[in-house]
This record gives sequence, structure tokens and C-alpha cells, in this order.
Amino acid sequence: SIIVDPKQPTLMYASACSGIYKSENRGEKFQKIQGIPATARRTRVLMQDPQHLNIVFAGTTEGLFRSGDSGATWLRTTGPEVIVNDVYVDPSDSNRVLLATERGGVLASNDGGMSFVPSNRGFSSRQIVAYVQDAEHPATIYVGLVNDKEWGGVFVSDNGGLTWSQISA
Repeated sequence: SIIVDPKQPTLMYASACSGIYKSENRGEKFQKIQGIPATARRTRVLMQDPQHLNIVFAGTTEGLFRSGDSGATWLRTTGPEVIVNDVYVDPSDSNRVLLATERGGVLASNDGGMSFVPSNRGFSSRQIVAYVQDAEHPATIYVGLVNDKEWGGVFVSDNGGLTWSQISA
């Protein structure tokens, strides 16, 4: 995962199996960011809060980490058992954060990613690999599920992730 700060394009973040890296010179040199335990450094996704660019989320194989100071310090906001495949921050309300997880389905936060509750009504499977938002209808979100040929595929929520229905076609 790579982030280029939209207001300060010299600032970049990149994730790797060995951790998170930050560049302040357009990617010419990356420095490894400290503060995430060595066991959780397999970072699958990085996401920047579109309204508060100093807030960065790192979805790892041992939970979600949140930085409020551009990666200087990190706080794990889920348990270490949560495997995060993708992070969605609502661009119109950055207090609304959704996680696509390996076995827990969708986890939802209404406090900027500080705490999460399951949001899985309507799902037949819980291994979610990706989110995408409808650009014209921000409350419409699609998620992709894997490893379940009959009940997997694509699910849609028309209410910001509160309920889901399968798009079987």
C-alpha cells in the first residue's frame, strides 16, 4: 500500500511485509517507522484520513494501528486477533471508519477508529478483502468476499455499512 499526501506530495507512506516506511522527499529515501510491534509489521493496507491528514491507519495481520501524528506514534485500536485486509474512512464523516477483516467481516467505528463493533447483518461469509465506495452515492459501499463460491462474491450496503445484501449476478 502506498499513500501520497494530497496536500503535501513530498510526504509518502509505504507498507511492506517488514513494516511501514515514510518518505519526506517524494520517495527518494524511505525511513522505517517505529512503534508497531515486530510481529504486526505485515501491513496489508495504509489509509490516510481525508479530513485530518495527520491521522494514518495501518491495517496489519495483528490488528488496526492508528497514528494521530503522521506516523510518529501508533496505538492499536483493535485486538491483535483481527486481521485487517482493507480500511475505509468515510470522506464526508471521518469518524466513520470501516474495516474489512479476514474472519470477522466488517467492523465499524463511529469514533474515528478508536473502537469497533461488528457490522455484518446480511453477510453469508466473513472473509472480506476490499471496499469501494460509489462516488455518486457516498452511502453506497461494495465489499468483495473470497473463499465461498456459493455465498461469497460482492455485497452492497446502501446505508453506509449498517446492513448488506449480496449481488449474486
